[in-house]
Amino acid sequence: IKSSGIVKLEDDHPEEYVVSGTVTLRDLNRELDWNLPDAHATTLAGLIIHESRNIPETGAVFLYHGCRFTILEKRANQLLRIKVRRLGEGDLEV
Repeated sequence: IKSSGIVKLEDDHPEEYVVSGTVTLRDLNRELDWNLPDAHATTLAGLIIHESRNIPETGAVFLYHGCRFTILEKRANQLLRIKVRRLGEGDLEV
């Protein structure tokens, strides 16, 4: 998958992506058949900022809504690139 700011990573995990922070949650949910909540945020970056209650630094890792989010790139107060891994039953949430 490489559309609208969502790039599938070619590795051993079937559901790991690099996503632009500006991708809307609606588009992300539709593209990947996920169900991330969009009541308090419009974009992926907005969801992470809302959940963490701050603007995280590069390298920060968060576990929300069955996914692990890793901040890959940040400029000033913008989250530019985020690695998103959908956690399955075999994944340890660390």
